[in-house]
Amino acid sequence: MERRRLSTALRIVGIVGAVALALLLAVRLQARSADAKLESEFVRVVGPLDPEAYASVAVLDAENAAIWLRGAGAAVNLSRADKDLIGDLGRLPAEQWTAEQDAAIERVFARNAPALLLAGRAASLARSSYGLSGREATDSKYPMSLLEMMWLARTIDLQGRFAVTKGDWAAFRLAASELACLASSLESESPLIGQLVGVATEAMAFDVVRAGVESPAAGREALQGLDAAIPSLDLVRAWRRAIGALATGVRTGVVHPDDMFDRDATNVEITVPSGDDYLRIALEVEGLAASPIGLDAALADRLQKSKGMRSGRSVADHLAGALVRYQSRLSLRRLARIAIALRLAAIEEGRYPDSLARWPEAAAPDPFTGGTMAYERRPDGSAVLAVPGAEELFDRVNEIRSPVPYDLVLPARGPAAAGTHH
Repeated sequence: MERRRLSTALRIVGIVGAVALALLLAVRLQARSADAKLESEFVRVVGPLDPEAYASVAVLDAENAAIWLRGAGAAVNLSRADKDLIGDLGRLPAEQWTAEQDAAIERVFARNAPALLLAGRAASLARSSYGLSGREATDSKYPMSLLEMMWLARTIDLQGRFAVTKGDWAAFRLAASELACLASSLESESPLIGQLVGVATEAMAFDVVRAGVESPAAGREALQGLDAAIPSLDLVRAWRRAIGALATGVRTGVVHPDDMFDRDATNVEITVPSGDDYLRIALEVEGLAASPIGLDAALADRLQKSKGMRSGRSVADHLAGALVRYQSRLSLRRLARIAIALRLAAIEEGRYPDSLARWPEAAAPDPFTGGTMAYERRPDGSAVLAVPGAEELFDRVNEIRSPVPYDLVLPARGPAAAGTHH
């Protein structure tokens, strides 16, 4: 009798164990199936789950702007006093610099002539590659000094704006081209931090273009073809590539989630999930690039609330916050292109046009705010071109204030072309 009871109990335990194992297997199979679907959807929408897919493209040394830019960054020679000076002058229009500041910054330019010469060599090249591959293409530990690149960009920014005050239009155009080259070279790479340095540099390029476009002394020679110096890299695609690279690195174990973001540099602690969760987040935020952030009130509110967080900010908010800078640069590009066209029209025709009708691009929704571009021809013959609400939106949802205003004041009349009427 005891033996029969023991046998029955063992049979029951065996059945329960078999059911439990079956359930566990079913759960695992279901999870594996869900993972497979998640990976399949990620590959379809964002990109391959292979770190090498996000590596730099191969570019011959003779054609590679990045080689010269690396050298230029390494050749920058700035003392602490020089950096303080650049910081002070970066916040002031060049025409407001004192004679003493002019002399000091000219000494900085002279001391950095080798770096500026290398940057000028890079500006003549259309392609670039920093040679990142594998772990480097997905890791936040960028294998070069981005800080050097930023100081190079800030020095060129001052040089370009200073050239406008001196009427040196060749130096002005070269500075605009150098900044565009530096911006595009970084924006085309995979690491998010590299791209963000690129879009910051693009704001400086706009700063230089603005100085020339707003100068009454700038004529056809200074402005003709200047739109070619405006970066043209697809920033939405670049942003998607960056989030794809991060997700791939975490998913494949190339990058540990805790190493994705440099907390020492950002001073913001970001909540980093597992690799699976990161794929879901990347899929969630990827769709944000399809429309201007200014049209998504809920997202703008969320970013406003999270931007001041120093602990526990979500990855989704961090990536969406990065998109703010990308979209805002697209807005500045359009503003610069239309402004250059308006100045040239005024030079050729003696006055600004009544409307922007001849430029269909101006009628499209703004890439950042989703609103319309504003244009006003003033009674004194000057004109104003602006993206209403862009600066306010940027300051509301971004960690730092907008580095540039989103309007351009075009002078009453540029130098008239020969044979034009007044």
